[in-house]
Amino acid sequence: MITGKSVKAADGRLTGRYHKQCFVCKACQSPFATADFYVIDNDPYCERHYHQLNRSLCQHCDRGIEGQYLETQKGQKFHPHCSICRDCGRVLSDDHFEIGDETFCERHAFSAVRGGGSGPKWQMEKRSTRFLVM
Repeated sequence: MITGKSVKAADGRLTGRYHKQCFVCKACQSPFATADFYVIDNDPYCERHYHQLNRSLCQHCDRGIEGQYLETQKGQKFHPHCSICRDCGRVLSDDHFEIGDETFCERHAFSAVRGGGSGPKWQMEKRSTRFLVM
């Protein structure tokens, strides 16, 4: 039972009231340092766990994606500025090349294959990305 002060969502995203000490992330049980929190199925989550459950973590920087993002054919998601060539750092917003687990622009992919060796590790695969919005 709640008597006295309580916490509730002013914007209506979350129903009910909570004791201040009970208003924590459902996944990690950590209290919210600020008034910012996320909601899934009427439960409060911290930013990290919301994006983890929502499968909206950037594969490069491991931070949550909100808004525009790039998605590879493998379903990996990136902030637009995080999908970059391993060698030159150029943003890869369309096609890119993968060699092993590394991502390259066309120029550096061909350079890596020419100078790198042979075998499955050095097989170059052209991939496409889609530009989407969450």
